[in-house]
Amino acid sequence: MLKENIKVTTTTGFENSKIIQYLEPVTAHVVIGMNVFSDIASSFTDFFGGQSSSYEKKLSSMNMQAIELLKKKAYKMGGNCIIGLKVDNDEISAQNKSMLMVSVVGTVAIGEFNKSESNNLDIKKTGTVSNEQLDILIERKELIELADLKKLKLDTYTWDFIKKNRVIDLYEYCLNSLIDYVGGSTYYADGVISRQKHLKELNTLLDTDYISNCLYNLLKSEISSNARLHIYEVIKESNLINYEQISQLIDSDSFEVQRYGVNLSSNSKLEYNYEDIEKIKTIIKGLSNNFKERGVKSTKKKAFVSKEIEIWNCECGKENSIHDSLCIKCGYDIYGFKKGTMNHLEVIEYLNDKIDILETSFS
Repeated sequence: MLKENIKVTTTTGFENSKIIQYLEPVTAHVVIGMNVFSDIASSFTDFFGGQSSSYEKKLSSMNMQAIELLKKKAYKMGGNCIIGLKVDNDEISAQNKSMLMVSVVGTVAIGEFNKSESNNLDIKKTGTVSNEQLDILIERKELIELADLKKLKLDTYTWDFIKKNRVIDLYEYCLNSLIDYVGGSTYYADGVISRQKHLKELNTLLDTDYISNCLYNLLKSEISSNARLHIYEVIKESNLINYEQISQLIDSDSFEVQRYGVNLSSNSKLEYNYEDIEKIKTIIKGLSNNFKERGVKSTKKKAFVSKEIEIWNCECGKENSIHDSLCIKCGYDIYGFKKGTMNHLEVIEYLNDKIDILETSFS
């Protein structure tokens, strides 16, 4: 989300949209000395002509500055809109000096907007194309052509253009640029972090179903383990939890893909509906059926005594005591899940608790 894309309204909502989360009220202030207006007054003789126009322009500029400050705060808080905007102009006097203060207040929120349009030019609505709009369309076409030739350079200007104009045609190219950049790298280079940041911002601007399909399809595809990790992080941090897609991950033939399905199952959605209960139950069924012990349990005789003890042999070849929940060599458990992550049994317990709460809430 760009600061420029923060929507602002004086009402409690937006047409054809839904507020899914209210964050908190924010305020911003702009103060200017009254001598500025005195200078304006001394420059004009016709009070009801040029001078009044200059006053209006100055006040309008101050109001816009204050609103821009408010949008910056909303951006930092993770909101994508401000509702209930109020603007007040007050004169402040102290020590024989006067100042004008513009105060703005509003509530930062996260709204669900129609993001199906590939850009925000609104040409179809107006029936006309301005020169500025035409320039944007020409540049958009040029970028798409460069992407088709795999020659498009994703610099800061290009990223900002794609986000500002919601060029959905370039989304897959942007995703593949992250995959190509990661390659075999095992560390978080600046370029990787920058691409992830731009993608997460772009995800808030485009059609959710489309970007979700692109990301989950990549997660299931033949890509490097490191690239798959970065795509997973983009999904998680963009709050694109899709239970149908997660079920497909869990049913995959690849254990690595299945593990990401388990990890995503333990993440929360921004909003739930009654239909989610059955979807969660489908995930639990998949978790129960698709995960078996990958390590092998057995017994061995203890040194110098005839008593046998229980052990389990990890996939890495290390022998562990049956009391060790994690392999002392590789850090994975008997089901193949690494330290610090929930295995399928823990996720099943977590999801069952979630079902109980949802069923109570909807009853």
